[in-house]
Amino acid sequence: MNALFGELPVNPASWRETLKAMPYLPITLVGVAGHMMLFGMLTPVMAIYAQSFAVPDWQIGLMITVFAAGRLAADLPAGHFASRLGTRPLLGFGLLLCSVGAILGAVAPNYAMLLGGRVMQGVGSGLFMTAAMIYLAQKSDRRTRGKVMSMFQGATLVGGAFGPSVGGLAANLFGLSGPFYVAAVIGLVTGLLPLVLFKDTRSHLEERQQAGSRGLLGLLLIVPFLCVLLANFGFFLTRTAGQWQMIPLLADQRYAIGPDQLGLAMSLSAVANLLALPVAAYIVDRLPRAAIITFSLLATATALAGIAMADSPAMLFAGMIAIGLATGIGGPAIGAYAVDVVPARQQGLAMGLLRFAGDFGYLVGPLAIGAIVDVGHIGYDGGLFLNAMLLVAFGAVFMLGGRRLLITRPHEHPLPLEPRRLSTMTDRIWDKYLSEEDKAVFAASGFGSLAEWGKRPALLIIDVNYAFCDEKPTPILESIKKWRTSCGEYAWEAMPVLEKLIDTCRGKGIPIIYTTGTQRPDKWDAGSWAWKSSRRKEEAFASAPLLTSDGQDGNEIVAEIAPGPRDLVIRKQKPSGFAGTPLVSYLQLLGCDSVIVTGTTTSGCVRATVLDAFSLNYRVTVVEDGCFDRAQANHAINLCDMHAKYANVLPSGEVIEHLNGLSQGMYDLPSGAGMERVAAAE
Repeated sequence: MNALFGELPVNPASWRETLKAMPYLPITLVGVAGHMMLFGMLTPVMAIYAQSFAVPDWQIGLMITVFAAGRLAADLPAGHFASRLGTRPLLGFGLLLCSVGAILGAVAPNYAMLLGGRVMQGVGSGLFMTAAMIYLAQKSDRRTRGKVMSMFQGATLVGGAFGPSVGGLAANLFGLSGPFYVAAVIGLVTGLLPLVLFKDTRSHLEERQQAGSRGLLGLLLIVPFLCVLLANFGFFLTRTAGQWQMIPLLADQRYAIGPDQLGLAMSLSAVANLLALPVAAYIVDRLPRAAIITFSLLATATALAGIAMADSPAMLFAGMIAIGLATGIGGPAIGAYAVDVVPARQQGLAMGLLRFAGDFGYLVGPLAIGAIVDVGHIGYDGGLFLNAMLLVAFGAVFMLGGRRLLITRPHEHPLPLEPRRLSTMTDRIWDKYLSEEDKAVFAASGFGSLAEWGKRPALLIIDVNYAFCDEKPTPILESIKKWRTSCGEYAWEAMPVLEKLIDTCRGKGIPIIYTTGTQRPDKWDAGSWAWKSSRRKEEAFASAPLLTSDGQDGNEIVAEIAPGPRDLVIRKQKPSGFAGTPLVSYLQLLGCDSVIVTGTTTSGCVRATVLDAFSLNYRVTVVEDGCFDRAQANHAINLCDMHAKYANVLPSGEVIEHLNGLSQGMYDLPSGAGMERVAAAE
């Protein structure tokens, strides 16, 4: 087993960490469940409702076909629009469009209007589901993605499971149009949730990198992504052609099984799928995802072949349960693996393409396999064998893609090479402060090019103490009445970013080094600090040092990001973390070749530390939203200048994505033994 899957990665994120990192995940999952319930409600009455319009039997199937066509048409545009509008409007308006389509169906005076409502619902479904997958892709990382995709699949199953029973009840109470009205209410409520409660999920990275996207063809040239598209096509084809078409027909022909028993078999398959999700959540973040997908494809193919050869209803039931287990394991791995292997800037388009591949299989599967069964006279068991052979072929694609695909662990997956980004000096936080001439100068001089990442980084957290942050988010003009160096509320806007960076680095075993100030009680060692602030001179004559409400010195690092036992803390007297401190010796001891700098103030201690690190030939990254300052013009212009000449200034999302891609256990960190006692003594 180890020879196939390789050494297991450590420290996958906990459920608590996953939910903390994605505050809008519960809303998204509620929307997914509501979306699936909305459509599941219509299945018990759809065919009968269509018959009430006195249309031929062949037109009844159009209720499904036009919905699938609408969704298929929306998948790729949804990926395109999400990168420009953000996922929030697509999540909300996609569900609202489903609601409007349901109302059209309920009040339709003719069959054409009913079909128009179904097309509208298909488009809304495509917009919503693609946007939901993009949100999950962008906000998860390799430590959380398996859990996130498992919860996503669980929400679809729960919504789909309750939908038909609620729809049947609504039909009994309100007539055949009742489920459409109830579905409209569900779409309205779940559509308003993201519009009201979400913040725009676009990042600076997405906004400024659209020009760098290689487009659809570039994604199709990524072999692992092409493999996962085929797998998703195969699983969706199996759902409609195998499970919903061939198996019911075979069961009726061979065993004369009625709808009640067949419904039970399908319910058992859905329950097995749901029960497999906790297992999937565990293994997808630990084992190579390509190997999981390959296993799932082959296991599903084996179950289909077993049903085709079954000589009793019991074997058919066993096969249906096996299909549920196999697809339950593979489903979350597909979404997680697709995100792993594409560049971050192309995740929107990639999720749209992944949805398109699945919906294409959903649409063409029953038509294609049904036609082959009719023309080839191979029987319903032959149709199942054909479905199974396709899944085996798609599994073989992963195998032919190379052993590397099957042994690469989630946190190690190499992203495809991209053209180097030459400059990002526009559309940034500082852009509004630059004249057109300034921008032209940067472009002509070549400043602002992105340097390559270092291989062994350390995270530097500069001076995030009470003197610079206050004890809670406070308007800056009020905060500086007590703490003259405070950045007020701006400090606390950066705190969640710092927490996530720290959690990521601790999970990967990457060194974290804090700096903070130190001084004699009589302020004699203030030196040049006393020359530029009148209030600094006043402090020298204060009768007592400035303390927090619970008696802590202002130089103590704020509790929300307090150092852990294995972290390093450096006390300094000058702006730079390198000036008169052992910082260089620690970086040399750890073997670091690069630093990721965060903290405060952007124009002061952060900048000074960055310039010294640059001068010492360390590769430097500054986390844009992990830094803060008192004056926002100072903050923006200093970020601009550092990005132009000394460092890569990047948003935290891109930095965290890079950190998650590094190997585990690169460093021999301090043990931390005894540090709790030291902290208690202080």
